[in-house]
Amino acid sequence: MNPQNVQTASLVEKRISTRPKARLFGLLALIWFGILIVCSIPFWGPDWRTNLTGKFADAIWLFILLVLPGPVFAALALNFFFTETPVRITELHPNPNYNNERK
Repeated sequence: MNPQNVQTASLVEKRISTRPKARLFGLLALIWFGILIVCSIPFWGPDWRTNLTGKFADAIWLFILLVLPGPVFAALALNFFFTETPVRITELHPNPNYNNERK
């Protein structure tokens, strides 16, 4: 899909098609993936089995609860990507060819 560009004095209108729910859940899935990476740090070392029974024994349930929303966000993003009707929006961007200086 090629966006249509309409130039006005100092701004350029760019009309695009987007799927807002798919973008939202895709962003949430990426952010949640970062949270999972940070939460899994205690299990990276060679003594990860002792961490499960030692100092992080109670935290393992928190980690399991944090894992659950990630695949849900990813599934919703894929679902909305294929089923949501695209919405046309207009974005305004600065015109790179416009000279703002007065002579």
